[in-house]
Amino acid sequence: MQVTITSRHAEISEQTRDYGRKKIEHFSQIVSEITEVHLVIEKEKRGFLAEVNLLVPRHPINVRARAPEAAPAIDAVAKKAERRLRKLKTRIEKSRKQAPLPEPSPEAIEEVPKLIREEGFLVKTLTEREASLRMRGSNLNFLIYREPGDRRLKVIYRRRDGNLGLIELED
Repeated sequence: MQVTITSRHAEISEQTRDYGRKKIEHFSQIVSEITEVHLVIEKEKRGFLAEVNLLVPRHPINVRARAPEAAPAIDAVAKKAERRLRKLKTRIEKSRKQAPLPEPSPEAIEEVPKLIREEGFLVKTLTEREASLRMRGSNLNFLIYREPGDRRLKVIYRRRDGNLGLIELED
């Protein structure tokens, strides 16, 4: 986890930077996927603004807090960020859990599709263009054919994206 601390409109003491770094490094114990943390401490008219930008893959987090002094602003922003991280961790854990698969009932076992054998299927001799035109003009899912002069079987099929696919079968 890369930690960057930036100050705006004021010089921040090394002690305050270490305090902020200590508060931020605690975040990696909550969510280990944090790649980068940026703490910005800004001096305003009436106090300090602390902002934390957390880079967690697919879940960037941005938190702000104001206080009269820098240390309380860091405490407040760390508390908010920790709360957001715990919420994110819970959400990630819930999405990873999967419900156990139910036991198949006897009715479901009987509903397995039956294999029905077709007798007397005739393989036609067609060119690739004729086969694709025949597929486009019908609602068939596939067509088995041979090209003239070629004894290999070819299967032209309708893909899920609406296009046609071609499989050449080897002997």
